[in-house]
Amino acid sequence: RSINQTYGYVKKNEQVMLGLPEDYPQAMVEKLRTYFSTSHNVRQVYLLWMVRGDQGSYLLVVDNIGEPQPIFAGISEICRPYLKDKPLDIVSINTAFGKEAVKNYEPFYRT
Repeated sequence: RSINQTYGYVKKNEQVMLGLPEDYPQAMVEKLRTYFSTSHNVRQVYLLWMVRGDQGSYLLVVDNIGEPQPIFAGISEICRPYLKDKPLDIVSINTAFGKEAVKNYEPFYRT
């Protein structure tokens, strides 16, 4: 189980497919909503399924105020029990990839 907290890790011209998770982790999403409601630094969060090469992973795109690292660490702790050996990538919306990734999707959390 890997959790990647990254800011712009998708290589230029790398093929990435995005969509909604087929196996939607509802319990994880509920725990995250509770966590975000206690943090005044999170504005909105998107949950997608990302495929890079032959590797699939959950992708959380976070729109936050201030330093993302503490928020990403909290997200990682909450998600770990729900991942069922699926990887999780967390990116800031303040990256070119983050902005592009969420263009056609609605956040599951919004303040």
